[in-house]
Amino acid sequence: MRSFFLLLILLPGCCEAGDFVATNEWQEIKEGQSIGKGLHVRMNLQTGIKEAKLMDENETDSSGEHRMAVIPDKEEEKDEPESDHATVSRRFRSMDELREFMPGMDVKTEGQIMTDKMSLLSKEGASDPTVIVILEDLEELAHKIDNGQLLVSQGWFPKIAKFLYTENKEVYRAVVRLISSAAQSNPTVQKYCIEQGYLGVLTSQLLSQPETLSKSTIFAMSAILRNFPAGWEAFAGMMGFNTLTTKYGLSTLAPLQRSILSLYNDLLEQDHYNGKDDVLGMLRPGSKVLCSKTAELLETASADLLEELVALYGFIKEWCTEDQHVKIRLRLEDITVLLSRTKDQLDDEHTVLLSRINSLIYPNDAL
Repeated sequence: MRSFFLLLILLPGCCEAGDFVATNEWQEIKEGQSIGKGLHVRMNLQTGIKEAKLMDENETDSSGEHRMAVIPDKEEEKDEPESDHATVSRRFRSMDELREFMPGMDVKTEGQIMTDKMSLLSKEGASDPTVIVILEDLEELAHKIDNGQLLVSQGWFPKIAKFLYTENKEVYRAVVRLISSAAQSNPTVQKYCIEQGYLGVLTSQLLSQPETLSKSTIFAMSAILRNFPAGWEAFAGMMGFNTLTTKYGLSTLAPLQRSILSLYNDLLEQDHYNGKDDVLGMLRPGSKVLCSKTAELLETASADLLEELVALYGFIKEWCTEDQHVKIRLRLEDITVLLSRTKDQLDDEHTVLLSRINSLIYPNDAL
C-alpha cells in the first residue's frame, strides 16, 4: 500500500526547553508536544501521525514562506488490488479532514467561495471592472451542475440578473456568459430562467441590440433552450421564435447568423429524434423570412455557415417558393461540383455535407 505524507518546511528558529527534540531521523511527535521552527514536519494522511526531523542544509527556505508537498512512501505489496473507490478514498481527504490536518490553512468549498463572491457583488457602489471580475469568477464555478443550482436555491439569481439591464456592454456580456454557464444542460436552472422571466428578458432585448451584442444574448438563450423541450412551447408563447427569425432576417454578420441557425437546427434535430415536429410548427409563421434569407445567404456563405444553411433548408424546403427552390438548387449544384473536385481530400465533415446536399438535390437517387 502506498502511504501519503504531508511535508512541511518550517522557517528556522529554536525550540523551547522540554519540547520536541529533533535529530536527523524522523521521530513521532507525541500528543501535547510542541515543536519549534527549522524542522521538517510530515503528517501521514491515513493515520494522522506527525513526525519531524532537522532540515538538511540544501532544504533551507529563505523565501519567508512555508512550503508543502505530498510525497509517497515506499511501495508495499498487497495481496489484493484496491478498488477504484478505495483508491479515491485513500488519496483524497474531506474538507473537515484537511482543516484538521492543516489548521492554519483557509480551506473553502466552492459553495463558500460563491457565497463570498455574491457578498461582494451585493455591495452597493461596486465598480464595473469589479463586477466583471466577480461575474467571471462565478462563471468558472457555475458550469458545475450543483454550483449552478446554488444560484437558484440560495436566491442569488435575481442579484445576478439585475445586470441584464446594465448599459455597460462588457458587464452585460459577463452576466449572460454566467447565465449560459449555469443553464447549460442544467434543467433546474433552465426551468427557473423560463419561469422567472429571464428568458423573456433576453428575448425582448434582442431586436434592439447591436448585432455584436446579440450573439452573446443568443448564446444564453441557447443554453436555456437546448436539451429542454419543456421550455420550447413557453418560448413560442413569448414570441421567441418569431423574434429570433426576425433577427435572422435583419442580420448582416455571419457569426450572429450562425448562432441562430445552430440553435434552430439543434432544436429541430432533437425534436425529430424524439419523433415530433413541434419546433417545425413553431417556426412555420416565419417561413417566408427563413426561406428568403437562407436563399440569400447561400450565395456567399462561408464553409461553416454553409453547413448550417443546408441543414435548415432540409427542414424548411417544403415552405419555400418555386423561385426560391430554383435559386437554392442552382447554388447547391455549384457547391457540389466544387466539393466533388476534391472528394478524395475531403474530411469527414465535408463528406457528410456533400452527401446531405446530394440528398436535397437528388432525393430519389440512391446515396
